[in-house]
Amino acid sequence: MALTIQKSFDFKISGNELKVEIFGEFIPKNKIKINKNFFEKMCKEGCDKYGKHYGCPPGSPSFEAYTGKAENFLVLMFCASQKVKSGANFEEIEKLVYPKIDKVLRDLEKISGTKHIAARSCKLCEPCQREKNLSCKHQDKIRNCTVSLGIDCRDIAENIFHKPLVWQKGETLQSYVSFICLLPMKSREGKERIVNEFNLIFQ
Repeated sequence: MALTIQKSFDFKISGNELKVEIFGEFIPKNKIKINKNFFEKMCKEGCDKYGKHYGCPPGSPSFEAYTGKAENFLVLMFCASQKVKSGANFEEIEKLVYPKIDKVLRDLEKISGTKHIAARSCKLCEPCQREKNLSCKHQDKIRNCTVSLGIDCRDIAENIFHKPLVWQKGETLQSYVSFICLLPMKSREGKERIVNEFNLIFQ
């Protein structure tokens, strides 16, 4: 069955020729698997930024608190790969691609009237004010990431998009870097406007 959104685009930036494939589908809330305790434990044990970002654990909101009464979601998976091998690692490619993804989601928020769920931790300030025990300077702009809300991205990738999450190890890019974002929908009526806007952005 064809996905509601399926696009690809090429771009060249900082000497890197990249291809980004985009897959998107509207799904009901009950198809999103949540295990906040499990993912928070993983963050605590494996991430040196634990407790240092306002968009990350501990203290991040629950999935229900963040998404409110939304019963439907636009789920997007972006897969970035190199068209021409340049030696860039996955972290470098992430820094090149993710700002564009973030802008697209913030543009779609104007239609949905909701806050999107980001694929990565907040990078509005480096270092985050939390590291200095100061209040967030951009509370209206901060977006929590999937992991902080306990969303099982592997389940989404495999069961919605039928693509594996590729875990990156070492310096060499493994196949592609994937980013999964979600946009809560206040009503079903906004779906067509969202798809039309998405098509305009990537026409």
